[in-house]
This record gives sequence, C-alpha cells and structure tokens, in this order.
Amino acid sequence: NQTEFGYELIACAPFAYWLWENNKLSGVKSCKDTKCLYYFADNHEEFYESRSELNKPHAPNAYIHRHDLDLQMWKPPPYKDYFKNSRFTWSKPVLVVCNKFKDDGRNKIGIETESLKRIFSIFSKKYTIVYNRPLHKNITHDDAGQVPIGDFELIRTHFPDDVIDINELYEENKDLTFNTMQMMILANTDRFISCQGGTSILCSFFKGENIIYAYEGKELQCGSYDRWYNKFSGAKISHFPTVEGVIEKASKSFL
Repeated sequence: NQTEFGYELIACAPFAYWLWENNKLSGVKSCKDTKCLYYFADNHEEFYESRSELNKPHAPNAYIHRHDLDLQMWKPPPYKDYFKNSRFTWSKPVLVVCNKFKDDGRNKIGIETESLKRIFSIFSKKYTIVYNRPLHKNITHDDAGQVPIGDFELIRTHFPDDVIDINELYEENKDLTFNTMQMMILANTDRFISCQGGTSILCSFFKGENIIYAYEGKELQCGSYDRWYNKFSGAKISHFPTVEGVIEKASKSFL
C-alpha cells in the first residue's frame, strides 16, 4: 500500500484485519510508520518512504467515495482497545483537535487561526487540548504542501499551559513512532474535532464522538459521513460546513 492515508484506513487496514481473523493474512507491505495500523500482522514491511495519490489499493473498498461499503471482507481493527494506555493522561480530560490546512489558490481547506483561537478559548477551561496538525517531518506524506497559518505560534503565545502541540509532544516521546503516539493519544479520549480528510477517518476508529468540519469534498457528495463513518468503531459522527456549526455542536456535546 503506497496509497493515501485515508484510502489505507478505509480500504486496507480493515481488509487486512478481516484476513488476519480468518487466518488468511500472509503479510502487509506498506508505508513508513504503519506498523501500528497493522499491529496484528506477524509479517509487516514498511517498504515505501512516501505516499502517492496515484496509487489505489487492491482491496474490496478500493474506491472510498461510495454510498455504501462492501462489508463482506471488512472489519476495522479495535484500535481503541489495543492502544489504551496510562502514558498520555493529564489532569483534565482530553479533547483532540485535528487540523490540516491546504490552500490551492481556489478554496482553503482547514480551520484558520482565528477560529482555532475561539475553540481553544472555549474548551481549554474544561479540557487539556491536544492540537494535531503534524509537521511533514513527522509523518509519511504525499505531495500536498504544508501552509504556515500561525497556529503553532498561537499556542506558544496564548495557550502554553492549556493546549499541547502534538509535534512538541513527539519531541519528548521519540521512543515511539509518531503514528503510534498519535493513536495512543486518540485511544485515551472520547472527544474529537477533526477536518475532512485522513484524521477525520482516523478519529472515527476511536469510539466516542467525532465532530467533523467539512464544507466540500466527495464525502459530502456520497454521504459517507452520515452513512458509514460510524462503522469504524460505533463512534457518533456529525459534520458541519462551518466552523461556527462545529463549535455550536461541540459546546452542546462536550461542555
């Protein structure tokens, strides 16, 4: 699998887990830092150094933008149960805020800094917020650029005690891979705010409630958020086309 992260999560990992449960998995060949996704596999090879949107997986749900999943050979790994731990806990309960930011000159995709400031201000009173926008040096990425938006400076300047930048946390936990650490953090909470894309899928594997910011994308066109994102773990899924809608829903659910 040298495919995009979202494709790997939807099509590959549940297919591999189904094969493993049915004693049919001979091995997995995937990208760097994916051993945690296939923790159950005896033979796992991290072969590829980067991902490619051009490569689609050879699996039953290879095309992921669909109205319904083919569930015949598909079972999501129980990541929350496996990665639950006592290492990533803080004095307050955890709220994970996942962000990405892409500016292709047409539409900006992601939560902008002013909106992040509102989210941090509202929820940091009750929660330790883990802010999850990985730096490219920490993950196996595709060719998508990474746009500086001032979010990390915002945390250092205004929320140094209430918001944890996952990249700085990783510098303190280099005995783990980034994805392993990320999954251990996600396993220790039931509250997620995420953006359309890979992390909105990943958070949906960890039960609890995932509130997704998505104002465009094929997921909306085929209704995947409403129809089957809950099948990854039984998580409660909702999505909103505005950050205001996300904040309103999170305030009702998390405060």
